[in-house]
Amino acid sequence: MLVKKAIKFGAQALGVELTEPEEKGMNNGINNDVNDEVLGWLLNVPVSDVNFQNNIKIANEATIRAALSGIEGFDHVKTKEAALNRRLKQVLEAQAEQVTATETRQTRTTAMNVGELEAESEREQQLQAQEEQKDRERRIAEAHEVAGRIQALTFVEKVLTVSTLIQLKNIKESKAYRNLPNIGTWDNYCEYLGFSRQKVDMDLQNLAEFGEQFLLTVGSFGLGYRELRQLRQIKYDGESFQVSEDGKTIVIEGEAISLNDDAAPEIEAALEKLLEKNKTLRERNTRLEKDLKGVVKEEMAGLQAEKKALVERVKVLEVFEPKEADREWSVKQMAKIEEAAAGLQLAIAGFIADPRLKDDRHLQAKVNAHLQEAELALNDVRTRLDDVVDMYRD
Repeated sequence: MLVKKAIKFGAQALGVELTEPEEKGMNNGINNDVNDEVLGWLLNVPVSDVNFQNNIKIANEATIRAALSGIEGFDHVKTKEAALNRRLKQVLEAQAEQVTATETRQTRTTAMNVGELEAESEREQQLQAQEEQKDRERRIAEAHEVAGRIQALTFVEKVLTVSTLIQLKNIKESKAYRNLPNIGTWDNYCEYLGFSRQKVDMDLQNLAEFGEQFLLTVGSFGLGYRELRQLRQIKYDGESFQVSEDGKTIVIEGEAISLNDDAAPEIEAALEKLLEKNKTLRERNTRLEKDLKGVVKEEMAGLQAEKKALVERVKVLEVFEPKEADREWSVKQMAKIEEAAAGLQLAIAGFIADPRLKDDRHLQAKVNAHLQEAELALNDVRTRLDDVVDMYRD
């Protein structure tokens, strides 16, 4: 039984469920049904009769027990009872040997099954390791091949084709370059190709941002890095330029255009118009920023003048202050309060003067929230001031 438990544990460790052989009847193939014919001979003839002797030899456990039950309580059958008990003991011993032999066969069969499963599992692990090694070797070979092809093209022009970028994307994600001799890093691999890492990463970023079909289409009319950078910014900023999720359609100013060779002239014209419009907006924003800075500078100069005049007025009024009330300690504090109040007014006035705020509901809400916080803070300060100086009483 210990052997069987050990085998079952081994099978569980391999993750395999073992099936026990089916048993015949209730006792490993032993027939325990009462044989009525044999039982009749055992009950009805004496022990010395040849028929009793022949039938007791072929009687099974159930038949012998039935015979013993049939003669129980009769004194004149002691000899028969003894003969039946001897035979019952022999039958039980034979059955025990048979059960032991059956379990032994089952144990050997199960052990053979576990051994086969272990061997099969080992073969599968070896095959998996071989496949992984082949995959690594294939990726390394691909990295070498791509590098050689790019180096050859570098003699002609310093550009990376879309198909090459797709291969470089796979090489970077699989990190196959780490296994190349004297390479080891992505920076070294890019230099080995003849390009800087920044350039390759920028090209891969454009591939991820716009998709293969877009780059193939715009490549036919020579859209440069500067224009692609502007398109990325436009794409982030709003809805005037978008690429569909499947990469087969672009949307420019609300108009959907399929990405194919026939649509290249239409796409070129639409992108030129979009980029020109974006350039005009950027120039306008630059002018507005300069104008805003001028307004802020002018407002600050006015406030500084007002502050200077106020300080001079305070100095004049100091002459009329009672001698016993020395308020020199408060001058610096009052100046700070005046400067903070003027600074807050100037900052808010300058910000809301920007025309870009007009259509931006999000920024409007944030400015309004800050104003409300400032109003609450000022009300709190005023309440505390009233409590301290009791300024509204005679």
